[in-house]
Amino acid sequence: QIMELDKVAHIVSAAYGLEGTLRVLEGYDNSNFCLTSIDGNQWVVKILASLELARLQTDVLSALKENKLKNFLPHVVELLNGQRVHILDDGQCLFLLTWLDGAFYKDSVVNVGFSADMGRFMGELDLALAQIRIPAGLNETTPWDLCNYGLVKKYTPSIADPSIRLIVDYFFSQADSQFLLLNALPKSLIHGDANDWNVLRDQDKVSGIIDFGDMCYSWRVNEIAISCVYLAMKTADPQEIICAFLSAYHQKNAINKAELDQLYLLIALRLSVSIAMSSYR
Repeated sequence: QIMELDKVAHIVSAAYGLEGTLRVLEGYDNSNFCLTSIDGNQWVVKILASLELARLQTDVLSALKENKLKNFLPHVVELLNGQRVHILDDGQCLFLLTWLDGAFYKDSVVNVGFSADMGRFMGELDLALAQIRIPAGLNETTPWDLCNYGLVKKYTPSIADPSIRLIVDYFFSQADSQFLLLNALPKSLIHGDANDWNVLRDQDKVSGIIDFGDMCYSWRVNEIAISCVYLAMKTADPQEIICAFLSAYHQKNAINKAELDQLYLLIALRLSVSIAMSSYR
């Protein structure tokens, strides 16, 4: 349930000393708001149920604030008391991020130039994330981590179309048969959701990335697979677009043969997880 805007405004005013108007933003498992001050400055207000996940996001984004990609990432706004996360009376956690201007690429057809720039960007982001150490076990049970596809298999009966259900079951079965190879792939901290609602675009360039809520310590190639899924859906020539992404990513952050061998399966697995989750919910 989304908290009332007046209550959120009061909390933000007391904790951050910021005043303005609030509007609700899209959110999946948490509440998000845009705060606009009278002089036009904007921030993102996020409310999460989990203190651990709130600290994960704020700690990682704070660690990235000096990275060369800093202008493409939201930054954490500290409370008046110098902390990064405000714990509410009901145990939920609130924090503020700077606002990133830009257009989501969901509303446009992608081309080779944009796909290559996104490959470069994600390669650089993953290199930066790989240097960050997080406490063991954080976000390890999220169903959106492809390592945890087994948590989602039980939802396939809720897929109404039997032909689609058969395809989804097939790729879950393929993942089962390949699991020993999959589980030997390199692991790293990844963004985990570089979809067309989270990546911002300025013509043929990536202008930013938002929503670090699905970050997890996962097979690194999952980052690549997830990126490729959404790029492929925005073009009439998925092979050309995916190849452009992979080539540019590899130049920044080398992809090994074992990862490439499993990429097709992991692209299909991400789609299967998305279909099963959306059908269940």
